[in-house]
Amino acid sequence: LILLDSLLQEMMSNIMFYETLLFCIFLQNVVQANFIDTKVIDEVVCKGSVTLYEGFNETLITLDEDIKVTLDSVKVEGCGCFTLHSRKGGKGRSFFLDRRGNYTSEDIGWSRVMSVRSAPCDRM
Repeated sequence: LILLDSLLQEMMSNIMFYETLLFCIFLQNVVQANFIDTKVIDEVVCKGSVTLYEGFNETLITLDEDIKVTLDSVKVEGCGCFTLHSRKGGKGRSFFLDRRGNYTSEDIGWSRVMSVRSAPCDRM
């Protein structure tokens, strides 16, 4: 009977050891998964575009660019903010495009656009 009791205690001790080991492995996987998820979220890049409409012509802009457009309207898509400029190189008058949607030349206050630049959205 003493031998049986000793054997049962040893088995219970082994079971507790393996349960603890499995729990630690589980926790390690959860922690690693959270680190991986965080890294992926941090690498998300905001992409947006501006389409300038001049009559039937469309000019799509995704990067900083010098252009020459007498615009009727502008459409901002995706995320990110942009500025329109009346002169090349991001100079001259500027208009801050801070939201997705459509803008008219009346909203902007002028119609000749010579450059478009991406801008930080916290500029306001």
